[in-house]
Amino acid sequence: MTLHTASGAQPTLRVRDLEFSLGDNVRLGPINLEAAPGTTLGVVGETGSGKSLLCRALVGMLSLTGGTIDAGSIKFQGEEYARADRRRWAHLRQRRVGYMPQASMAGLNPVRKVGGQLTEILAGSRAAKVEKARLLMQQVQMRDPDQVLRSYPHELSGGMRQRVMLAFALASDPAIVVADEPTTALDATVQNEVLRLIQQVQKERDMAMVLVSHDMRVIRRVCDQVAVMYGGRIVEMGPTTTVLSTPSHPYTKALLQADPMLAQRKTMLGAIGGAPRPPAEWRDGGCVFRERCPLATELCASQVPELRTVREGATAACHYAEEVLAA
Repeated sequence: MTLHTASGAQPTLRVRDLEFSLGDNVRLGPINLEAAPGTTLGVVGETGSGKSLLCRALVGMLSLTGGTIDAGSIKFQGEEYARADRRRWAHLRQRRVGYMPQASMAGLNPVRKVGGQLTEILAGSRAAKVEKARLLMQQVQMRDPDQVLRSYPHELSGGMRQRVMLAFALASDPAIVVADEPTTALDATVQNEVLRLIQQVQKERDMAMVLVSHDMRVIRRVCDQVAVMYGGRIVEMGPTTTVLSTPSHPYTKALLQADPMLAQRKTMLGAIGGAPRPPAEWRDGGCVFRERCPLATELCASQVPELRTVREGATAACHYAEEVLAA
């Protein structure tokens, strides 16, 4: 299955049939994704659906948490990396791929000043590094770049730390940035500022971006394409406006109905019954969503639904996707 990028350009990132695991019991995939220059691919789903693990797989950091890539392909600008060693992945992150981890404090050393951490990953002479660090702070719209560089992470607000993390991600002049929940725990005003900044920087640099969120409103605002993730799989994918206006998977539809800002007017807000299946039970030969799905039948218990085209440019992994669209 090919995901058609919004611009029609050659994808910066192309993932094909990617399968990866965490330990002996948790297996994810297969995953198929694409992101082209100047476009944003959103990945959305509940907490525990595998989004952060997918991010780590895409930037070569899965092994740091005990995970492994088991099958499939990850290509950046046509070059294969799925089976690359740590050194080659590190070189890629230094040259072409930026990464914003889920929590800003998790990505920063709490006992070192921001400037020392940023200059450490920059190339050139000491003076050149300091100047580049200051320029990066300006690019992410820090009002007092020098003061920020002299600060420890805990001395900055949450919004400022997210700007710092964006600066770190941009330090290598990347072709693509993978951002894992970049607005989590920020209030609405700061969230809007961070999203506006991300969009502005992306437009200026013509970067591709993979943006992970559990918030459908963030996805709607920022993303050209969206992939809905549940139980370690992509269950629906397509243009953001198409997927959010007329979902073809029961899980996507339930997420939208539970969001007061996205649910249709005069519609009672819904809730997804039950609880997500434990990761060790994601791959049991049936649909991973069936216990919570109102359309589930015996077929859903015995056969994994494949991601298939249900309308032009959009796919869903549901045996009854046409019924969901027609409802």
